[in-house]
Amino acid sequence: MKTQILDVIIDAITGPRINWHRTWSTTQAQNFITKKPYRGYNSYLNYIGTYFLTYKQVTELGGQVKKGAKGLPVVYALMVDKKDTKPGDVTRDKDFLGHRYYTVFEQSDIIGIDFPTPETSTISPLQTLTDYMTREKIPLELGEPAYSPSRDVLYMPAL
Repeated sequence: MKTQILDVIIDAITGPRINWHRTWSTTQAQNFITKKPYRGYNSYLNYIGTYFLTYKQVTELGGQVKKGAKGLPVVYALMVDKKDTKPGDVTRDKDFLGHRYYTVFEQSDIIGIDFPTPETSTISPLQTLTDYMTREKIPLELGEPAYSPSRDVLYMPAL
């Protein structure tokens, strides 16, 4: 499974599916049914799409996966709640039991299900930085990129 995950990461970086020109937004990749955002290793899906479903979830919703579509692996950590243990068991609040692997399909590989258009909030990184520097009164002077601790000044070239 480690090899398969590594192959997916390499394909995500070099393959045609990734959107390197994606705008900055607050949209996160998530399971369409549970609405849980993907975290950790699975967050690579943020660069591929918004909604994902397993094959079983697609068929339960009455949809179909397009012929030839390739699924993407997600890793789910199995945890046990302390309340589910027997008296005398040594546990923390949650204990790690292992991993479960699933294959999910991106919404563009699914037909017969209407996906909503995700709400996005476009963020301008340059405007965010400018607002922050103005609010915090960070002194900025033109020059080679550097910081002067003695003067407490940032030097940056012109845009």
